[in-house]
Amino acid sequence: EKVLRALRGEDRRLARELETNPPDVVVAFDAETTISLTAARDQAANPSPVVAVVADLIPGKGWAACDADRYLVVDDEAAVALVDAGVEGERILVTGPFGEYGYAAAGRASVSELRGRFKIAGSPVVLIEVAGFGAELSGQIAMQLSLIGSGEGVSYLFDAGTDGEAAAVLRRQVPALGLKGKLFGPTADVQLLWRAADVVVARPRPRAVTRALLLGRRMVAFAPEGEAEQALARHAEARKLATIAGSPLLLSSALDQALKSLRAPAPAPDGAAAAAAIAWVVGHERRAVLEERRVKEREETRTRVREVTRAAEAAVRAAAPPGELEDLGSDDAGATAVAPPPMIDVAEIERLERQIRDLVIGRKNHYGSRSRRGTEVA
Repeated sequence: EKVLRALRGEDRRLARELETNPPDVVVAFDAETTISLTAARDQAANPSPVVAVVADLIPGKGWAACDADRYLVVDDEAAVALVDAGVEGERILVTGPFGEYGYAAAGRASVSELRGRFKIAGSPVVLIEVAGFGAELSGQIAMQLSLIGSGEGVSYLFDAGTDGEAAAVLRRQVPALGLKGKLFGPTADVQLLWRAADVVVARPRPRAVTRALLLGRRMVAFAPEGEAEQALARHAEARKLATIAGSPLLLSSALDQALKSLRAPAPAPDGAAAAAAIAWVVGHERRAVLEERRVKEREETRTRVREVTRAAEAAVRAAAPPGELEDLGSDDAGATAVAPPPMIDVAEIERLERQIRDLVIGRKNHYGSRSRRGTEVA
């Protein structure tokens, strides 16, 4: 929030900083910051291309107003949502989900080897993230797990994080209910234990959904709270990535459905690694990327100039004094009336004059002339 307030209130200072030490590429992670950085790019004599990282499964409509040079999105559905919001499709690149490196690396591990290493018996394996649930909710979850129709042979992994109350209840109730389970907290093997599961039960929050995508795990979106979690749960279900358990009482039926019918996706590519590579390429090819925008601006200006010129010529003809004989109409049955010339906006003409002057003369040092430090890309 402090960064956003600073960007909104200090655009001039931001522009000065970018002019003093212009980067090869600018990377932004939210719509408001991207808008400020693209505005600074458009005002700079030595501009830098802007790459927008859109990490959400559901891109907000605010991204359409950003005018970034590249948009990096999680999947094809997110790309379609951006196009529907008005972003040009050629600027959008699908990279995969943006998550923690450890989970992206764990997605490549062998599940059978991990189960052997951690001595996880039975199949399928369900991981439940109970961190933060406390004693009462963790107890309800354990009770619901004992009611699953297809639960025979299922092994459970409980990620309790630092939640001591949840851990105490599970240590007591899991053996009493006849469930096969293992409990863990903040261990170095957290990512591998998540990978060892077939299904992940967790609140539908961006971090948990991203982890499931990177690991290629099916998911049960457990008890979504608030509009954001409910929307994320619906979108994950529409993508066939998850089933929804709206309350603890619905967990057993949702998990039973996930174990029977939900197809496990393949581990998603590491979107963060792809984003880093794209940022390097865009920075290395900054002139070509910026020229794309210049070409489009020139074509749009030419088109608008032709339209205004036609309107001006029509207005001149309409106001010209009479001279030689001219037709004012036709007796032909199929003839159509000539439409009056459109009104000419003087402010529009002045704006086009400025654009043409800029395109013809060019802005001084538009692409920059600073020397590179060897092969380094800032």
